[in-house]
Amino acid sequence: MLLVTGLLPLWNRLRASAVAQSLLAGANATVVGILLAALYQPIWTSAIDSGKSLALALILFAGLQVWKIAPWILVVIGAVLGGIFFVTTRASSNRSKPKYPDMDNPFSTW
Repeated sequence: MLLVTGLLPLWNRLRASAVAQSLLAGANATVVGILLAALYQPIWTSAIDSGKSLALALILFAGLQVWKIAPWILVVIGAVLGGIFFVTTRASSNRSKPKYPDMDNPFSTW
């Protein structure tokens, strides 16, 4: 509390300064860029792997932003539909898998 009270006059001067406002705007943009990079690399590249999963993500985002559906309902819907997509994709990929490995590729697996 003492620190806040002591820095209050300085804070009021910083808020009025155009240079300080520019620095804070630049720091804010940097943080947003880092958060977007953190979202893209581990989450987007591993979760969005087909057109169906992209459509599901966009529909769930629209449900949150446009239709104002409660987040917990969207999580349940996303989990159920994601599970259905996973099961149907895995089942279809198992059927198309050849019985024997590709003999031209020594690194292929059974």
